[in-house]
Amino acid sequence: MMGVWAIPMWFLMASSSADNMWPLVVAIFVSCLAMSFQTGPQPALFAEIVPAKVRYSGASLGYQFAAVIGGTAPMVMVAVINGQVDQIWRIGPIISVLAVVGLVSLYTLKLRQERATAEAA
Repeated sequence: MMGVWAIPMWFLMASSSADNMWPLVVAIFVSCLAMSFQTGPQPALFAEIVPAKVRYSGASLGYQFAAVIGGTAPMVMVAVINGQVDQIWRIGPIISVLAVVGLVSLYTLKLRQERATAEAA
């Protein structure tokens, strides 16, 4: 959902103004909805990926690496728009590409789980 919404979201944000805040409100509301679909099941996914013996450390490392890598997002955004506020839509395709990377990762995890289940049987 976030991959599809990313580009229209930034166009809506760019079209809002002090007199017309509704495009911004809609963009934020739908983005929060999409993010809830991502972040809701994430802890359960991390718990399933990491073996029980090292679950606490493994899940924590995953969160910490994501925070370090994700912490560079504002700097990347500033570099991509290069001070041109009317070009803020350029962030949308980046988010869409990252969403595709996430979907491919989830598919790979699913295949790995199916393989592990087949081997255990």
